[in-house]
Amino acid sequence: MILRFEKDHRYLSNFYPSMFQVETGHRFATVEHFYQAMKTSSEEWFKQIMWAKSPGEAKKLGKQCPMVENWEQVKDSMMLTGLKHKFQQNKNLKEKLISTGTDVIIEGNTWGDSYWGYDLKLGYGQNRLGQLLMIVRLWAKEGKI
Repeated sequence: MILRFEKDHRYLSNFYPSMFQVETGHRFATVEHFYQAMKTSSEEWFKQIMWAKSPGEAKKLGKQCPMVENWEQVKDSMMLTGLKHKFQQNKNLKEKLISTGTDVIIEGNTWGDSYWGYDLKLGYGQNRLGQLLMIVRLWAKEGKI
């Protein structure tokens, strides 16, 4: 079981440097940059987030930007799209993900994220990010990405 995205498993984090390009031709430094940029329909905010100097800055901007109306309905599919591109286009990271075998991937955290992760302080969480990473791992093993 992978309980935290640190040390040898740091590459699983959305903050991990992993440049990738999407179908529109836009390039993103991290999954966090991609995910936060996808929240807005404003071209100005999109560019600001895409070119943020760090994933932390991208996340901060993503909390301030005008949101697309259906964000709650599409956020999981946007995250899955970002993860797919990250591992499809960064072969070394794809190989590391495959090498986790059948380990359960949990994004254990102490910052209170019980949707994407599992809050270790409170002892609960939906772990959506871990679940999506395991889907991408399956696709990678099957040669679909």
